[in-house]
Amino acid sequence: MVERESWRDRIEAAPHGVLFVPPVIGLPPPPRRAKVGDQEFVRFMDYILSPVDTDAVDLNMLSTINSLRLRLVASGFAGSTNGIIKRAFSDFVSHGSHQTVVDWGCGFDPVNTRMGDPRRIGVDLDPAVVATQRSAGHECYLPADPALLQYAGGVDAILAAFVFHFRIGTSHIRMMCNLLREDSGVIVANVYRRSEESRSRLAESIRAEGLALRTAIDRSNLCRQHEYWMASKSRSGAELDILLERLADAVDRAVSDQRLT
Repeated sequence: MVERESWRDRIEAAPHGVLFVPPVIGLPPPPRRAKVGDQEFVRFMDYILSPVDTDAVDLNMLSTINSLRLRLVASGFAGSTNGIIKRAFSDFVSHGSHQTVVDWGCGFDPVNTRMGDPRRIGVDLDPAVVATQRSAGHECYLPADPALLQYAGGVDAILAAFVFHFRIGTSHIRMMCNLLREDSGVIVANVYRRSEESRSRLAESIRAEGLALRTAIDRSNLCRQHEYWMASKSRSGAELDILLERLADAVDRAVSDQRLT
C-alpha cells in the first residue's frame, strides 16, 4: 500500500522563519497549529506557517507572508473567504456615498481594484507592495508617508480587510484618524485570530484616539471568532450599528454570489 503524501513532505523554508506548504489539489493543508522540529507554528491562509501569532508578526515576516499570499492568489488557492470579504467591503462602499476610499493594508490583491467610481488610495506597510501598486498605476503609500496627509479630513471610508489580526501600531491608528472625514468618515475592518485580550487592547487603542467603535459577530461565520468592526469620529453608536448591518447584508450577497460561481 502506497502511503499518502503528507503536508510535511512539501514544506519549503521561506525567509524570516516562515514556512510554506505548496498546495496540492486533493491533499489537506497543515493543521491550524503545527509542530515542525522543536518549533510551534501557526497556520495562516491554510498553507503559510508563521512562527508567531499574527498579531506578533514583524515587518520582515509580513513581507514574506505577503509574497507567499501572492503565490496563493496567483494559483487560485487564496480561499473563497478572502474574496468574499473583499467583495463585501467593495459592495459596502459602492452602496454608500463614499467619494474617497483608503484601502489600508491593500497588499498585492487590493480591495480597491474591485471598486468603481470612488477615488481609491492604497496604504501598505510593505515597501514591495507599495512599489508594485505604483508600478501598476495605483496610488499607494507607506503608512508614515507625509504625502498621505494631503487627504487629512477628507477620507469617507478606510477599508481594512484581513489587516486587524496583524499588529496595528498607535501611529497607524492615529494616521487613520487624521485621514477620516470629521462628520461621516468610517473605518471598516474584519477581525479574527486575536485573543479576547488582544482584541480588547486594540479596541482600547482605537478609542484612545477619540473614535467611537462598534463590533458585530459575523453571522455568516466565515472564519473562527470572526467579527466586523466599525469606527468613526462623530457617528453615534446607533449609526455604526446600522452600518454594520449594511455590511453584513453585503457579506450575505457576496456569499450568495460565491455559491453561484
